[in-house]
Amino acid sequence: MNDITVTKLNKGYGGKPVLRDLSMKFEAGRVTNIMGPSGCGKTTLLNIMMGLEKADCGSVHGIPKRIAAVFQEYRLCEEFSPVSNIRMVTGKTIPRSGIERHLRELGLGDSMYKPVRELSGGMKQRVSIARAVLHNADLIFLDEAYKGLDADTLSAVIKFVLDNSEGKTIIHVTHDLQTAALMGGCVIKMESVRYDAGEIKD
Repeated sequence: MNDITVTKLNKGYGGKPVLRDLSMKFEAGRVTNIMGPSGCGKTTLLNIMMGLEKADCGSVHGIPKRIAAVFQEYRLCEEFSPVSNIRMVTGKTIPRSGIERHLRELGLGDSMYKPVRELSGGMKQRVSIARAVLHNADLIFLDEAYKGLDADTLSAVIKFVLDNSEGKTIIHVTHDLQTAALMGGCVIKMESVRYDAGEIKD
């Protein structure tokens, strides 16, 4: 696995810049926490790195073929159970009993075969996290992945992520210093691009 380099990345919408000459490096196999105010382009950066959006100019190098992501939306199949949602990405690489064990670790033992639509928001978020971590990707993007989790659940979920992602590159967007501290690794702070008199919102 190689380090990921972002070089002079620019992106704007309707002529208004969100990213301007952004350059940074993500070390392979480590956690990097990206922090910054709302509107500074954190999610836009991740979308470009994942290939969901195109930059206006600049480059990103070193993205591996196998990536996984937890978005701010759940993006689960609502009629499927947590086990089925995870098996959609893992196939038979992890036995059903293994998926069940991981879901129990995340406090979802009583809900692993319920339709996802019946779960609370926090439970859906844990399913999304389990799916991304168990996908066996080399790079995991976490975009505000722990939002809304209480303190005890947060600690348990972060422990699950770190225990099951050893050697993987994790790029984690957060507003929360405590969450960044629990994740460990390094912190990169982004600033909002100024345009006329205001900050641009992404």
